[in-house]
Amino acid sequence: MQRIYILFLLLTYLQVSFSQRAFFFITSPEENADRFEMGLPGDGFAFRYQTGNNFSGEIAWARTEEGDSLLCSRATSAINGKFALIRRGSCFFSDKIQNAQLAGAVGALICNNVPNQGVIGMSAGSFENQDRIPSGFLSFETCAIIDQLFKQGKKVEISIRVVDVFVDAVYGASTYFTPESHILPVSGGYNIINASNRQFNNVRVTLDVESPSGQVQSFERIFNLRPNVDTTIRFPNYTPTEIGKYKMIYTDFSNDFKEETSFVISDKTFGTDNDLYIGGLAPSEDLFIASQLKYQTASAVFTSGEVVPSFVSFGIENAAAVFSGEADGDLISVIIYNGDANNDGVLDLRTSFEELTPVAFGAYTINGREKPGELIFVELESITGGNVVKLDANSLYYVSLLYDGTIAGTGIAPAFTATSKVDYLFPTTPLQLDQLYGGGWGAGTVITRLHLDGFVNTKEVKNLLAPTKITLSPNPATDFLNLQFNMKNVAKEVKIGVVDMQGNVLKTAIFKNITNDNVELAVQDLPDGTYILSIVTPEGYRSEKFVIIR
Repeated sequence: MQRIYILFLLLTYLQVSFSQRAFFFITSPEENADRFEMGLPGDGFAFRYQTGNNFSGEIAWARTEEGDSLLCSRATSAINGKFALIRRGSCFFSDKIQNAQLAGAVGALICNNVPNQGVIGMSAGSFENQDRIPSGFLSFETCAIIDQLFKQGKKVEISIRVVDVFVDAVYGASTYFTPESHILPVSGGYNIINASNRQFNNVRVTLDVESPSGQVQSFERIFNLRPNVDTTIRFPNYTPTEIGKYKMIYTDFSNDFKEETSFVISDKTFGTDNDLYIGGLAPSEDLFIASQLKYQTASAVFTSGEVVPSFVSFGIENAAAVFSGEADGDLISVIIYNGDANNDGVLDLRTSFEELTPVAFGAYTINGREKPGELIFVELESITGGNVVKLDANSLYYVSLLYDGTIAGTGIAPAFTATSKVDYLFPTTPLQLDQLYGGGWGAGTVITRLHLDGFVNTKEVKNLLAPTKITLSPNPATDFLNLQFNMKNVAKEVKIGVVDMQGNVLKTAIFKNITNDNVELAVQDLPDGTYILSIVTPEGYRSEKFVIIR
C-alpha cells in the first residue's frame, strides 16, 4: 500500500522551469546541521551571487548601541568578521545591510518578522548599489532555530551556496519513529532540480545507510538530468534490523554536496518528528481567522501488523495565552483516522480531514500551566466498538490534533510543540487551516506521537486521572448519564465536556466540591451515537467513551 501512495504522489510532479537558487546552511553545531531556503537581493543591490559561490563563517545577532537588532543605525563591533543576523522592519533592507557592512560584517541575513510567510526577494531603498557583502532573506522559522541555538550558548556557523543544479530535498523513512514490531522497508531518495539549459548524462548519486551498530550499506543510482526539469530518484529498499538511530548519508553527482537524514526504530512509538526541538508552530492571526479559528494537524502511521495503541503525545508552547478558562473552549481533540477506509490503496484524504473515517478518540483540556517543550499524554478510546483501540495491519492512519477556537474567542491558536523540518516524499504531515496543506508546515514538524500498548514512562506519562476515579453508567445511555466519582481529596471544581467524533464540543458542565459523589449529566438532547466525555479534575484528566442508544 505504501508504494501505491508514493506512486500517486510522484504523478503530481510537474516539469517546470527554475532559476538560480541560493541555499542557507547551518553547518555547526553538527547535530543541528540543516539546509534552508534563502531569498536573494534584487534591484538596487550591487552585490550579485554567481553560480558556484560558497560563503561561510560564524553568525551573530547584529545590534545597535541601544541593543536592538533591527539595525536601522550603526551596529556594534561584535559582528566584525561575522555574518550579521538582522530583524526585518522599521527601515529599508539596504539600510540594514549598509550598517552591518560598516561594522565589519562579512555578510548580512535579514529575518522575516512574520511567521509562516517563508522568504522573499529584497529590494533596496536608500544606499542603492553600495553593498559589497553577500546578503539574503531568511524565514521567521529559520531565524527562530538560530536564536534557540544562541540561547543555548552555542556558536553557530553557517554557509551560503548558490547553484543552478541542486538537490531540492532528500527523503528517507516514511516516518521518523517506527516501533520494532512494525518495521517497513525504507527507500531513500533525492529530488534534484536542473535549473540550467544543459543536459547532464550519467549522473551518479549515492546513499550510505549506517545502522545503530555502525554497519554501512551503500546504494548508487546513475541517471540523466534533462534541462529545466525537477527529477525524483529513488534508491532500492533498505530494511532495518536493529532498535536505535539510523543515519542516511546522501552524496550528489558534484561530490561537494552531502546531506544526512536519520530515522529511529523505537520500542513502542510512532512519530514523524525528528526529536530536534525548535519551539512551537501555529498559524498567524490572519491565517487563523481565515481558517474559521480552527487548526488541525496530523502525522501518518503505517502499520505492518495489527496495532494496539494506548497514548498520543504532543505539546503546547503557548498554553497560558490560549487558555480561556472555559471547559468547552480549551479542548484539544485527539482523533485517529483511517486514511484508506475502503482499503483500495488510494488515500482518502484529498481536500479535508472530514473525508477520513475516525476510529479512535481522546480529549485534553488546556489548563494554562503546560510548559514549553513538555509532552502531554492522552489516553485513547475506541470509536468502532470494544474497550481496546485496534488498528488494522498493512494500513495507513493519521494521528490528528484539532483545536476549535470559536468557543474560546481568544483569537489565539495553540502553538503545538515542534521539531525541525523533516522531508517526506509521501504526504505524511498534512495540515488543515484555510485549506489542506499536504506537506504540513514548511519550517518544522509538529510532534504528534502514537504510543503502543505497554508503553511505560512514568516520568512522562503524568496528570492522567486513574480509571478507578470515575465510573459512567448506564453505558449505553438514553436520557441521563451518571458519573460516580471516587476522588482522594475534595475537588473544588470538575469540568466536563461532551465531544462528538468530529471533535465538536456539544455540551459542558462544571461540578463543585466533588469527592465520592454521584452526579447526573442530561444527554436527552443528543442523538444516538458514540461520544467522548472529557473530564478535568485537580487530580488529573481523562477521557471516557459513552454511547447513546434509544
